[in-house]
Amino acid sequence: MVGESESDVESNRQRDFLTEPDGSFFCEKKMTKAVTEQELQEKAVAPRVTKDQIDALVDRVVVHTTTCMTPVPHVLAIAWLDDKFYLGTAISKSVNPENFDEEIGIQYSTKDVLEIAENKLWELEGYRLFASM
Repeated sequence: MVGESESDVESNRQRDFLTEPDGSFFCEKKMTKAVTEQELQEKAVAPRVTKDQIDALVDRVVVHTTTCMTPVPHVLAIAWLDDKFYLGTAISKSVNPENFDEEIGIQYSTKDVLEIAENKLWELEGYRLFASM
């Protein structure tokens, strides 16, 4: 996923729901080893969406940014597939308008909208595969 740290890539979070003595539940997070693309390929018995497919689509994503000063300073980033199909929007702004920096706003909103676009592409490609079966 776009923007993940190395530790996030190396391990996934798994939650175990446990019961308290009073009958209530709580969730405990456990770290597990991430599944690799090779493991997925080896275990796949049916068609699936691959990371390579998504990466190829992400390479075709175009991001447009606009800086707006009203009502408060912010940067709007919009992701398009082939500059034609809308994938998502992200906004970056500072809590205090005096701290607004356009370059930083563009970096954050672009990073965020690329992550949104990649997640949307996984969803759309997954549905396309499902619909074709």
